[in-house]
Amino acid sequence: MRPKFAKLIKQDQVNRFKTITLSFLKKTNPINSPEIVRDPNDNYLLGICTGCKADFLVTGDKDLLSLETYQSTTIVTMGQFLSLLTLL
Repeated sequence: MRPKFAKLIKQDQVNRFKTITLSFLKKTNPINSPEIVRDPNDNYLLGICTGCKADFLVTGDKDLLSLETYQSTTIVTMGQFLSLLTLL
């Protein structure tokens, strides 16, 4: 619903993505939130990745992207992630 995304992604694409994504989600509690990135409000995402042993963290945040990986999680943009999906 954010205007900057609404210009790029149609609502039916969002709905399709939500349907697919919800089938893969699992509930987790972050084990801990490391203090690694500049914005402390983003650190919880790394804790979630650890807690659920995420393969990927898809983000547009430059600080998180600069890490490239965190433990066993690869940090990528949506474009990179979509490219990876075509390889599977």
